[in-house]
Amino acid sequence: QEKSIILIKGPPGIEKDLIGYNFLVNGLKDGIGYYIYHGRTNEEIENEFNSYKLNIRDAVKNRSIFWIDAGNISKNGNVINCDIENLFTVSLALRQFLMVNKDRNIYGLIDIISPSLMTNEPAITYRFIEHLLISLKQYKTLTIFIMESGIYPKDIEATMEHLCDVVVDIKRVEEGMRINNLILIKKLRGKIVRGEYKKFSFAT
Repeated sequence: QEKSIILIKGPPGIEKDLIGYNFLVNGLKDGIGYYIYHGRTNEEIENEFNSYKLNIRDAVKNRSIFWIDAGNISKNGNVINCDIENLFTVSLALRQFLMVNKDRNIYGLIDIISPSLMTNEPAITYRFIEHLLISLKQYKTLTIFIMESGIYPKDIEATMEHLCDVVVDIKRVEEGMRINNLILIKKLRGKIVRGEYKKFSFAT
């Protein structure tokens, strides 16, 4: 399995998480998955998977997916709790998970960049992400980072794009009476891609 870090960025409410959810469900066909999140419980997330008609219950029952809760509020199920106000605990939780599953294909979804930037100084978050990348590249991992766009200074977004192997930018535009979702692959295999935004829609 190729070791890649993918950044999906876009404005709030454009369902970036749906892309990540589909990625995780498909990855569980030949590996184990984890989801690092903040601000919700694992039960709420499992219900959200179900609302998208994505079956995650069997994976939870079979312990092929684990929830890494950086908000430290989940209680039952395959949960690893940590605290986003102490990013070391998040790094430790992920490293422990990776070590235990080092012989398997690992698929990860990380959705704590925005809350981390809101809780910690940008420089601390950058170092945290860099350390995560170093850890991830040591294992058979394919990982998606989700980040809100348009709410942070441009240099912060540029730094996150620099750190990742693949960058996918999503935006929403009004065209007449319609609102269209547009997607652009900005970076692929570590190289900048020159392209145009294309229309796309979510199929659920």
